[in-house]
Amino acid sequence: SEHVNGTQVATDGTKAIRMGGRTSASGAAGISTCGIVTIGDSSSVTAVSHGILNTSIAVYRTGASISGSSRAIVAGGRNAAGVSNVIQYKVFASDADSVDLGNLYGDVAQYAGTGAEDATGGVVMGGNNDSIDLSEVQYFTVDASPTITASSGMDLATGDSYGAGVSDGTNASYAAGGADKDG
Repeated sequence: SEHVNGTQVATDGTKAIRMGGRTSASGAAGISTCGIVTIGDSSSVTAVSHGILNTSIAVYRTGASISGSSRAIVAGGRNAAGVSNVIQYKVFASDADSVDLGNLYGDVAQYAGTGAEDATGGVVMGGNNDSIDLSEVQYFTVDASPTITASSGMDLATGDSYGAGVSDGTNASYAAGGADKDG
């Protein structure tokens, strides 16, 4: 199996889905394939095919990952054609292609944002729009209505991308990314 980087990963607590990414063979185009694995099952260490990211949406790498109880979310991202503003999801219980959930706040295309979630919603913190690092924090519901547009709530202290995000189920925290500053 070939090494995949720039992938998006989300979990429902039992299963983990790897969505898209980039391999040495795919180059900037990236890959649209998805794989699923059962967490903690030593007989399931190799991911099983789990459909693809929708090729009409065409976002394959460096999107923000957000985990819901029934959905795995990719917000934004890029491929060889450019940067996307699309929020899309895969259903943990189905290997169907991803579905368009809506667009990032202000329809701003971005990649390298950081995702985190609580019991009902997800946030995308920072990112890059292909020219500058962004400071916006966007919030949207994850498992609810099928079409949702993110809305802005607050900003990071400075624009940043490629950070790390964690959540305790109520609050999300952002750790320094490319700008090497805490937000």
